[in-house]
Amino acid sequence: MTTGKMSLAILVTVVALLLSACSTPTAVLPTATPISPTSTPNPTPTPAPPTAVLPTATPISPTSTPNPTPTPAPPTATPKPSTGRIEGRVYRSDTNQSIANATLILLIKSEESGTFAEKIVTVTTTDADGHYSFFAVKPDPYYLWLSLEKIPEYLNYPFCSHSLIPEGWQAYLTGGYPDIPVALIPPNMEFSVAAGDELQKDIDIKVIKCE
Repeated sequence: MTTGKMSLAILVTVVALLLSACSTPTAVLPTATPISPTSTPNPTPTPAPPTAVLPTATPISPTSTPNPTPTPAPPTATPKPSTGRIEGRVYRSDTNQSIANATLILLIKSEESGTFAEKIVTVTTTDADGHYSFFAVKPDPYYLWLSLEKIPEYLNYPFCSHSLIPEGWQAYLTGGYPDIPVALIPPNMEFSVAAGDELQKDIDIKVIKCE
């Protein structure tokens, strides 16, 4: 071999060695074994505790509390009347006429002596229908007398008549008592009044006439 060829060969060898020394060997990576993704198993659901079945509540009707029965108040004692009442009508049964403006005189019956005026308790007059009333009459014995002086057709009775006083009737001269010169005493007009009495005293004057 010639010297020139030997030098070239040596040079090539040196260059190759230098290049071999300078180049970084390529790392051979191991072939990755493909890993199949492991599926995470879904957790088994924990079964829910059984729902407690509550018993159906039976509706309870509200019990109404009965209202206490009120204790009745003791009855109020009705005051007993201490007086009585007298009422009636003056009329003529033969003509069915009501006698208005007749004067009724209530007198106390007393064994003691006294004038007509002293024994008078009260006086009243009949209305258009012949009715009269005495209220709050104290318990006592009484007389009920009648005067017709305010009625023209009976004025001055019994002096206006030639007839005698009818049987059962009486006439009493009052001694000048105002507006009642003569009082007539009808039959059965002597009576007593008790507390609470309501007496009906009608007077029929059909026998009284002026002639």
